[in-house]
Amino acid sequence: MRLPRAADREESEWADWQNAYDTGLNTLTDAVTAVADTGGLPPRFPVRAVAPFKRLGSTLDEDGRLLFGSPTNAARRAQIDRSVRTLLQEIDELAPPEQPIEVTLTGVITEFDGHAQSFQIRTDGGLHNCSIEHNNVRIAQEIYRHVARDGVTAPDVTVTGDTLQPDASRVQLFNVRGVQVFRSLAEKTVVARVRLIAALEPGWNGPGSIVPDEDVLSRVEHLAPTVATLGIPVKIVPNDDGAIVLEWRRGAVECTAAVEASGQMYLLADDTGTDDQTEYEGAYEEPRLVGFLTTGSMG
Repeated sequence: MRLPRAADREESEWADWQNAYDTGLNTLTDAVTAVADTGGLPPRFPVRAVAPFKRLGSTLDEDGRLLFGSPTNAARRAQIDRSVRTLLQEIDELAPPEQPIEVTLTGVITEFDGHAQSFQIRTDGGLHNCSIEHNNVRIAQEIYRHVARDGVTAPDVTVTGDTLQPDASRVQLFNVRGVQVFRSLAEKTVVARVRLIAALEPGWNGPGSIVPDEDVLSRVEHLAPTVATLGIPVKIVPNDDGAIVLEWRRGAVECTAAVEASGQMYLLADDTGTDDQTEYEGAYEEPRLVGFLTTGSMG
């Protein structure tokens, strides 16, 4: 079966649709063949498709038949005639219905429809359509608050709801009843900065300049929640020796923290009003650095 491609559909996009139709046709062909041969449906036949499947050929005349399948391979064709229609009516429809499975998706909310109480979330796997639990005004308000107005700029959130197909490439989520910020916009900005540094090439600032190693990058990225909640600008830059330097100012005190290779760090508080300087140099300790970031204390 081949379907004509509409003019507004790209070939790459249409291939996905054609694959879906091919899968459907093959499933149907196999099911009719199984009914004709065994009187029952093949394993893993979708439960929700049993009722419409039983109606196939119901409008045919007594001696009518329905032939479908591959247009080029006779072995991949199936026929519904009087005998198969009789077998179809005997198939038990009382199979247990599919049970919804709770799923959590993490990504950016790109669209919100207040009238339909639905939204789209973009994850690493693509776009997913979601609908909000009936009359859950609080969740609808939270979803609206975190929508990326430009389709990009918004915090990462987790949304929890139900689906019948948790393994689908595009999950259809319904009864969404939970939403939580996973990574704030400020935190995402810090992470994006670290990843830009990670993309540098050796010699990025001239001969001998080193790209920070994975340990340094990981330690600074792990600081993102702390940096994002400081409420003050923090400059994050690499240096030629493979360290990442954080610089910020609290009143008259200029603060510097260098996360260095080989598990070391350097802290400096320079009071520009008194010219007093406080320094620390030693092994990397995240609690000490977090304290310095949040309170200015190196203790």
